[in-house]
Amino acid sequence: MINNGLSETRKLAYASIILALAIVFTVIAKLFSIPGFPFLRFSLAPALLLFSSLTLGPLYGGLIGFLSDLIPAFIYPTGAYNFLISFVYLLFGVLAYLLLLLVRKFSKTFSTPYPFIAVLLFSFLLLVVIFYGTDWLDSSFGEASYWAKPLVLALSFIVDMGLYLGVYFYGRKKGKESFSLLYRLSFIASFSDLLILDFLKALAFYLYYTYILAGGSFLGYGVYLSMIVVGTPINVLLMIFINSLMFFEPGIAKRLKLERVL
Repeated sequence: MINNGLSETRKLAYASIILALAIVFTVIAKLFSIPGFPFLRFSLAPALLLFSSLTLGPLYGGLIGFLSDLIPAFIYPTGAYNFLISFVYLLFGVLAYLLLLLVRKFSKTFSTPYPFIAVLLFSFLLLVVIFYGTDWLDSSFGEASYWAKPLVLALSFIVDMGLYLGVYFYGRKKGKESFSLLYRLSFIASFSDLLILDFLKALAFYLYYTYILAGGSFLGYGVYLSMIVVGTPINVLLMIFINSLMFFEPGIAKRLKLERVL
């Protein structure tokens, strides 16, 4: 973790900077929406939340996660405030640290690429099932469905392969020890994104619009999940890329006074 004698004051300063950046990136993400996919967002905020959880611990990670959604909801409102999403980001900030404890306990298993590959494969197959086993996104794609679905699948496959190859070659460049640490980071990033920011975030949208807002929602849970899963490869790429820079680049890690985190 970030310690090296760091006082609570300095930790709080780091947390404040990360929170400010996360708020900015969340607001920026709100400015851009994809037609037909209103619940799909690409943002650097989850990468910062992952970093804060792994380095400052679950308390700071959860608090930053909660506030990084709560504050932008009032700074730049784009509709009714869904408080359940704030709790999802709180869970994200906590879960990442719990996953860190898990990969440390079973370090030999998570120092291999297989857990990371398994998550990537599961997310890709989930997208295939959604596209061709359900009609959840047919209305979103419209008449372009026949060419848009295979195109999205092809792009997802390319990003997934690029993710794995990027981690592999970056690890080779950094050395044997960094190799295994990168696989641990990649698993934490991909699993936490899939479980929290895909499944639980979709559940938060479904519960809020179906049971909390008056009138309910005409969308089922699967539709919300589908819209979010489409963005998984890009979001995981951002998380791994940003955190790899901060953890494994000597100049950045030194300025942040990082000890080994993973």
